[in-house]
Amino acid sequence: MPRKTTSATKKIKVFKKSVTKNRVANKIVPVESRSIAGLKDLDMELTQLEKEIGALHKRMKDISHKKKISDTLSQISKLN
Repeated sequence: MPRKTTSATKKIKVFKKSVTKNRVANKIVPVESRSIAGLKDLDMELTQLEKEIGALHKRMKDISHKKKISDTLSQISKLN
């Protein structure tokens, strides 16, 4: 039996496209309701990537700090 299309499935949600942190453009971007699930998936993926980038940034800071300590210790040992 074919599926009936209701007005709820045809409804289009509207999102405002952000231009800067403080302003919102007057442009309205229509998004079909079935693509909202895809947007949520992309948002979750983006959040995960942001966490991974943060962890890598912290690791990079730790490595550079250890390198500075190592360089300082080697310079001290050369003085003796």
